[in-house]
Amino acid sequence: MFKNLRRIATVAALGVTPVIVSTSAADAGGASENYYVKRADTTWVDRGPVTALFAGNVHRGVISTADDVSTPGFDYLDGRIEAWSCPSGATVPQLYSHGEPEAPATECLYRGARELSFRGAKVTYAKNLTSAHITGTATAQDVTGVRPSVRLPVNITLTAVGRADTDVSLDRFVDEDGTKVTHRSTMVMRTATVSGSVGPILLGDEPSDVTESGLSSQQDLFRRS
Repeated sequence: MFKNLRRIATVAALGVTPVIVSTSAADAGGASENYYVKRADTTWVDRGPVTALFAGNVHRGVISTADDVSTPGFDYLDGRIEAWSCPSGATVPQLYSHGEPEAPATECLYRGARELSFRGAKVTYAKNLTSAHITGTATAQDVTGVRPSVRLPVNITLTAVGRADTDVSLDRFVDEDGTKVTHRSTMVMRTATVSGSVGPILLGDEPSDVTESGLSSQQDLFRRS
């Protein structure tokens, strides 16, 4: 009955991240399903050499995690670090954009990237999305396969600042079986700061570093009538 409702909830919650598939909390009669996803995302621009990873004097990265509370463990946790050589005052382009036309063109030279994969990493969320802690080890694999992979210890904390923004929406539709469904979605979003390290990269430790982080959750309740 609800085989497509999970996709609706997940796409709304995660945007471009991979689809999460799981069982859900449902009432005894199967008339409703409830999904709850928590997220922590951080991006950074760190200036200075990181010779242990690759060349360049500017390194831009991202780590994203999504936890589907309906299932044990974490459904999505990955990241990426790009290296650039930039003259003084130049700004690196958007993350992942080195393969796309830049407007205006960047003065920075792309030097390579590593994809981060996590195995056995631990992500913990504090109550009310006040903070999230990511700890463990990431394997940093060169995207070209030329450089050998390296293992990086990861220990970062996202701490919420300011008040949470909450958005509630209500939608009614008829599913493919002709059943009327009411969908109530509640999103909570919080801006956050980040501290800690990814291997030799210290996050937010210098005035020239730029970080952007956020904590969020989405609860989707589908009720059949």
